[in-house]
Amino acid sequence: GSTFWFTARFGKHAVGKAAPTKQKPLPAKRVLLADNNAADRQIVRAQLTALGMRCTSVASGDEALQFLCEAIADDDPYALTIIDMEMPGMNGMELARAIKSDLIAKDIRVVMLCSDAKARRNSDIDAFLVKPVKQPLLHQCLVSVLGAAPLKRTKAKNQAPTDTAPRPIHDTRILVAEDNEVNRHVMLLVLEDLGYTADTVVNGKEALAALRRQAYDIVLMDCQMPEMDGYEASRTIRREFDRPPRIIAMTAHALRGDREKCLAAGMDDYLSKPIIATELETALKKWAPVCDPKAPVDLQRLRDICGDAPEAMRTVADLYLEQGAELLPAIEMAIRNNDAKHVRSIAHRLRGASLTCGSISIVPFLNQLEELGNSGNLATASVVYKKASSEFAEIRSFLESYLQK
Repeated sequence: GSTFWFTARFGKHAVGKAAPTKQKPLPAKRVLLADNNAADRQIVRAQLTALGMRCTSVASGDEALQFLCEAIADDDPYALTIIDMEMPGMNGMELARAIKSDLIAKDIRVVMLCSDAKARRNSDIDAFLVKPVKQPLLHQCLVSVLGAAPLKRTKAKNQAPTDTAPRPIHDTRILVAEDNEVNRHVMLLVLEDLGYTADTVVNGKEALAALRRQAYDIVLMDCQMPEMDGYEASRTIRREFDRPPRIIAMTAHALRGDREKCLAAGMDDYLSKPIIATELETALKKWAPVCDPKAPVDLQRLRDICGDAPEAMRTVADLYLEQGAELLPAIEMAIRNNDAKHVRSIAHRLRGASLTCGSISIVPFLNQLEELGNSGNLATASVVYKKASSEFAEIRSFLESYLQK
């Protein structure tokens, strides 16, 4: 509660543009996506389009080669190909070798989509991405492969070298409500260092408008803002939203009773300014949403690929359920025909789509079916299939119920 003043004189800094606080789209490069899985293809294509790419998608290696050749003939070549490793016919590795051959332009970059993080490196591959593909990781990969230089902050001459290991990327959706431009910028930099991204608004009214447009997990709410302060905004959020975000207060006050005032307004936690990174990290870990382990679908994973657009989630879910309804009977038929090869390939396709869409409960049984197909011994496959079919029914019921809300 102390009051003090001081005077400081600084040299005038060279005029320069402020560092951007939001991720900007990449240059509109032309990208060819090759993946036989329709759900995965649609999801990754939507992610690429959102990042500013000009994307064409195909379902096979042969189609990919045809499109690549036509693009070169039209003098509008692709800068990048993104290829699924496990495609029938010409697989991903074979397609990559063909692309890097003299027949196709060698300078086309190749990114391989795989389901195993331990996928073997290959001189024909510029980068690997593990499915399901998350937008922040896809953006990082494109920046690296296409040679664009990411934004870097200047390091002081006498600053000790920092650890170059990449920070973890968190999925928590954060909104920062802060009217002070300097504080907003500093908060974004601290969050970036902790592995988070965030959107920003400058008052309580804008915070409410942002929450009405899309869902956030956590709001970092400044208490003193013009037009509508953090207290009123928090009370309105608690009244208006059935599933409100966690609200963490940020205040410069250090007086007795301030914490109680924040909690009474509906805030969940309290941080004193200046914000200390370790305290912020502790609060974010405390209040970040945790997936319900009993749910058959990891909704956070579904949000990762669809954002918070209900129509996008519904489209992807419908596409996945349609594909599952087609592939499960095909697995059953392959088991009846003792066709181990098809059991393996179809189970692999459905497993990939399930992982992408967050349908986690069915994955262990699809893994078992894939392993049985690899072994050639289908003696127990019918039992495992029934379990997979039962889990798919649970997933369908869960998704239909959730999306109706």
